[in-house]
Amino acid sequence: MKLFNRKAKEVQPEEQHDFFVTDLVNNMSEDTGRYFLGLKKVYKDRDWVPSIVTTSWRTDEQPIFRSYQKEDHLFVKDTQLLNLYVDLRSKFHNHPREKVEFTPDPSLIPVKNVGSNSVSYKNEQNETVQKVTYRDNGQLLKIDYFRYARSLRVDMVDKNGFMEATQHYGLNTDGWLSRDFYSYDGRVYLSENREERSYWVLAPDGAIKAVFDTPTDLIMWWLSDKIDTNSRVMINQENILFPTVVKQLQGEIIPIITSPTISEAIKNAPYIHRVIVEAHNAKLLEKQLEELNLEVILLEY
Repeated sequence: MKLFNRKAKEVQPEEQHDFFVTDLVNNMSEDTGRYFLGLKKVYKDRDWVPSIVTTSWRTDEQPIFRSYQKEDHLFVKDTQLLNLYVDLRSKFHNHPREKVEFTPDPSLIPVKNVGSNSVSYKNEQNETVQKVTYRDNGQLLKIDYFRYARSLRVDMVDKNGFMEATQHYGLNTDGWLSRDFYSYDGRVYLSENREERSYWVLAPDGAIKAVFDTPTDLIMWWLSDKIDTNSRVMINQENILFPTVVKQLQGEIIPIITSPTISEAIKNAPYIHRVIVEAHNAKLLEKQLEELNLEVILLEY
């Protein structure tokens, strides 16, 4: 087993593009915090500054990233966040448009929800018809619409006051059925429909740019546009995208191993040459790593 804890010598570092595919969670556990700090040391020791790549949509992604970076210091300096939805949205030019404003229906009764930044609006039958949620600074965050106590639609508003996304629900289903994502000037740039298993990426002129059957297909299409042969991609083998990333992406894939087993995807990928392994698992995996002829970078907490 080859251990490389010293600073690695890189070829043409100015042309190297580093990516760390992961998820960002609010209120992370101590173990997760140590995991990110350990990876920060790995990256810093080698002068790697990987962009943090996330592929899920959430309204608090940027604030969470800033807290990771500025409050918890979990990333190396100059680390950037690259998110699928933010990136697709940025392709549209920012034309002026009106901000979202909520005007209460005078026939509905407002009820302030204790312990939250939201107000429910009820009809004469005491049924909640709408619920408006605000950010801590008082800005509008989202508007929920209900029927028979079931969610029908949610309009999400970005931090600048513009419509960001609309999610539609079915009366007899759990979770959203379809959702549309809006550019800064109000045009739809991505439409997702779980019921019809279709994911449409739209161009600024409204033309269909690409259509996919699964969210994984959409993600891999987007990642393939960002990652080339000069890229270095770090991703945990437990990540749901890992087997597909190993098969489809160009560049150097560096798996992160945080369990006492090695993924079959690694074993079946002869072009993987090095891995990042938790120190306490390295001894357990020593024989397998040697058989696979993998260089090992220790991940120490």
